[in-house]
Amino acid sequence: MLIGSLAASVAAVGILSARPPLGIWPSIGELAADFRTSKGERRRITLSSDVVLDLNTQTSLSRGTSTRHFDLVAGEAIVTCRRSGTGPVEVAAGDGRILADEAGFAVRRDGRFVTVTCLSGDIDLHHHAERLQLGPGQQAGYSSDRLGPVTIVDPDATTSWISGLLVFKNQTLGQVIDEVNRYRPGRIVVINSDVARRLVNATFHLDRLDDVTAQIRDAFGVTITTFPGGLVLLG
Repeated sequence: MLIGSLAASVAAVGILSARPPLGIWPSIGELAADFRTSKGERRRITLSSDVVLDLNTQTSLSRGTSTRHFDLVAGEAIVTCRRSGTGPVEVAAGDGRILADEAGFAVRRDGRFVTVTCLSGDIDLHHHAERLQLGPGQQAGYSSDRLGPVTIVDPDATTSWISGLLVFKNQTLGQVIDEVNRYRPGRIVVINSDVARRLVNATFHLDRLDDVTAQIRDAFGVTITTFPGGLVLLG
C-alpha cells in the first residue's frame, strides 16, 4: 500500500511539473528552454543579421538544429527574418510549424492553442497535412486537431506590447483581465459574471498596470477588494 501511494504521489508530481495549474509556476519544458522571460519581462534577441526575436512576457523558446529553427514552448514571440542562403526560418509551436524566408510574424502559444499573425511579407503555416499561406494582417489559429479559418486583424493592436501598450477593441472585461494577468504580479479576478461580459475599448500602459483596477472601477462602477500578494477581486 505504501509503495502504491508513493508511486501515485510521484506520478502526480510529474503531471503537475509538466502541466502546472493556472500556470502558477513554469513547466519542465519552459525551464529547459534556451530563452525565457519572466512575468512582465520583454526581451529582444538578435541571433544574426538575418533573424531577430522579440519575446513577450512568460515566454520560453528553444533552439532547433540551427539559428533559423526554433520551438516555441510557451508564450509569445515576434520573429523578423531576412532571406538567407541557409533556408527559411522555421518555428514549431504545438502541432504546427511556421516557415518564412523574408517576413515578420507573431506567434502565440496558450497551452495547446496557437495563434499566428503575419506582420509583413508572406509566411507558410503547416498543420499536420494542411497548409495555409498568410499575408500581412492575416491571422490563423490552431489546436492539436483543428486549423481555424484565416481572419483579418489589426497588426498594430496584436503587437502593441512591443511598444509597451496593451490595446483592446470590443473585448470582454474577462478577456482584458486575463491578458493583464499575464503581465501584472499577483492576480485580478472578476467575481461578477455580468461584469466580466461587458465590452471594453481601452489602451493600458504596461509600466502602469497597477492603475488598471482603478480605471475599471471608474468606468464600470465595480467594487475593488485587495488582498496581500497582489490579489484583487472585482465585483
